[in-house]
Amino acid sequence: SLAQEGYSPATRYNLGKVREALSDPAGAMLEWERALRLEPSHVPAQKALETARTTMGSAVDPVQWWNRLQPDSTHRLEHWVLAFGGWLFAGGMVAFTMKRRIVASVLSLVSVSVALLGFGWWRQALAEADTALVIERAVVLRAAPADPARALITLPAGSRLRLRDSSGGWSRVEAAGAQAGWVPSASVERISPAQ
Repeated sequence: SLAQEGYSPATRYNLGKVREALSDPAGAMLEWERALRLEPSHVPAQKALETARTTMGSAVDPVQWWNRLQPDSTHRLEHWVLAFGGWLFAGGMVAFTMKRRIVASVLSLVSVSVALLGFGWWRQALAEADTALVIERAVVLRAAPADPARALITLPAGSRLRLRDSSGGWSRVEAAGAQAGWVPSASVERISPAQ
């Protein structure tokens, strides 16, 4: 994992600035994404990444509102938030059997809200494990894993992709807007190292 590599978010941010100075915008964005994996509220990395995405025209899905609610302290603990919601619900059921209807209603409402947030955060964490960036200036998303295959769209550097499969030097990906297709595997790199 990124944390095991021994780099801090500040180090990743600085590596990004060096790559930016060396005219490697995709490499810079990759380092800033990695800084944000380690510390989602790292403001310099957020600003640098946003500026680079705008400059390059990178294709990125918008962040869902429920993910904006997630505090940094719960990153990598999403499954515990989901479990906590379940425990609150169990407490509400116990209160219901004890004829404490108001307590049961409040606990049930809170538990469902916490569990739904935890579930959304957990699904996003799973999706992020398979997220990669386009590391070339641009790459063509194709309908099949071959150069002569029909071109679907061109993805600029720094575009976020969800890795789905691979075959013969090609990766099947899902781009922003749920557009699926194939890109050369060498043109993308995972944000987090493969587990």
